[in-house]
Amino acid sequence: MQLTDKYPLGSPVLSLDGEDFRALFHAGSAWLEQHHQTVNALNVFPVPDGDTGTNMLLTMQSALEEIETVQTNSAGAVVQAAAHGALMGARGNSGVILSQIFRGMARRLDGKETVSAADLVAAMQDASDTAYRGVVRPVEGTILTVIREVAEALQQLDSNSDLRALFEHMVHTAAAAVEKTPTLLAVLAEAGVVDAGGQGLLLILEGMHRCLQGMAVMAEPVAAMELVEHAEVLEGEYGYDVQFIVLGDGLDVEQIRHDISQMGDSVLVVGDGRTVKVHVHTDEPGTPINYGARLGQLDRIIVENMQMQYERFVSEGGPRAEEIVKETGVSMPPVTLVPSSTVLG
Repeated sequence: MQLTDKYPLGSPVLSLDGEDFRALFHAGSAWLEQHHQTVNALNVFPVPDGDTGTNMLLTMQSALEEIETVQTNSAGAVVQAAAHGALMGARGNSGVILSQIFRGMARRLDGKETVSAADLVAAMQDASDTAYRGVVRPVEGTILTVIREVAEALQQLDSNSDLRALFEHMVHTAAAAVEKTPTLLAVLAEAGVVDAGGQGLLLILEGMHRCLQGMAVMAEPVAAMELVEHAEVLEGEYGYDVQFIVLGDGLDVEQIRHDISQMGDSVLVVGDGRTVKVHVHTDEPGTPINYGARLGQLDRIIVENMQMQYERFVSEGGPRAEEIVKETGVSMPPVTLVPSSTVLG
């Protein structure tokens, strides 16, 4: 059953339950899946290795697997499952940050059978706050900026707003935030692209809104955008992307974050006293792994050679500078890749 069968177009959506959120998460993942190669093509920060879309999609798929284990119709339980699944399966910087967005939402919605507009507004603020806390050195012009601006914009709405209108507002705000990311992060402007992680979050929100509007989210996968012009890919030396989960008792997240930050950059350390997700870029992958092994059991260890990924990405054409979105009818600035009008027009 489509959500528009339950909530006919033209009538307000005043609350959402667990089944509704299950449908929204599936729709967000499906819409991202259709466009994840385009997100990959935008990927120049922090490493131009062309995998942000794939990483966010894998994170969403892990969230969906966990959602399917929920036996109740509690909205809070479904969002909590999504947060846990996303954390356990988080891939890359954007995947970890996405898991923290869901974690913040889950914390605010804990125990709620249904979610109102006021609940969701508060949950998105917690989502933004939690995402920022998880990053050792937050950078503006990224997915962090997008979730923050979405959360801030929602604070201006009537707490009794129709949830369908609320999701529409989130998409509009996210699209505007993505569009301006090159003005906040020089490497994006130099490459002629918007932020890949921010675009990925926009697509997830678009998919959710499409679901509420009764619009399709499943179709033939969209091919990566045509090369209208190649963006300039800055040369660099890149080490290893190291990710793992530490399982233990009494884990000190703040201490682990401090220690890992001494071992590399792009550090994200999130979790609680029993489960901690670690992400770091480093030239010595054994150092953080050995450190983690001293704290507890390690799970889901991933080590990727970013230099090889970068060289492969460049050899295949590098980031695409712009996407022509024919169906929008909207004139976009040269660095903008925002297809949000396809769901709102």
